[in-house]
Amino acid sequence: MTPTITAIFGLCEIWLGRNALIFENKLFNPRFVGKKAVFKAIEFYHLNVNNAPVRSVVTSSVGWEALPLGWWKLNTDGSCQGEGNSLMAELWAIIEGLKLAKLLQCNNLIVESDSLAAMKLINSNDCGNLHQFSTLIRICRAILLDFSEVKVVHIYREGHACADTLAKQALVSKSPLMYFVNLPPCISSPFEADLFGIKFSRSRKSDVLE
Repeated sequence: MTPTITAIFGLCEIWLGRNALIFENKLFNPRFVGKKAVFKAIEFYHLNVNNAPVRSVVTSSVGWEALPLGWWKLNTDGSCQGEGNSLMAELWAIIEGLKLAKLLQCNNLIVESDSLAAMKLINSNDCGNLHQFSTLIRICRAILLDFSEVKVVHIYREGHACADTLAKQALVSKSPLMYFVNLPPCISSPFEADLFGIKFSRSRKSDVLE
């Protein structure tokens, strides 16, 4: 509770007590007025402190987007279990994906990940050496410099289903490295959704306060 709230209720109770004294000839008791003001201030505080601004829910269509001519897209996803760190897994996935894209000479590249934290760390200039994954972040940034044009963007999971499914499949297989000659059966459905441009509804809180 802030002093401002208490002061406002204090002034209000003094004014009410003064009116009661003048117009109703009631005794003005400063101690009683002070206690009443404090009680009302406490009640007001507890009734309103948790009332955060309400954000409306908006629904948007999300899906994998095809690329302009001459561009490549790298969708990465990191997955871990047990004592592993999900952010570290995401950063390693991006590093290995960038190495492969560089090897394939994908000069104009869009990197998509559903890890908002990883995307912010890579794109931000504020991440210093004190961050626990600063080395991985610097490696990502260094490899990105090798591309002619590159964009690192966040994508919702609904538009990232193939990478998400493959990352989970890697945990099950426990193989350090997997290559696929043909389309894996586990991603046949999300791949078809991407191929035909199918969108999925996603509900999220609006940035506009009500």
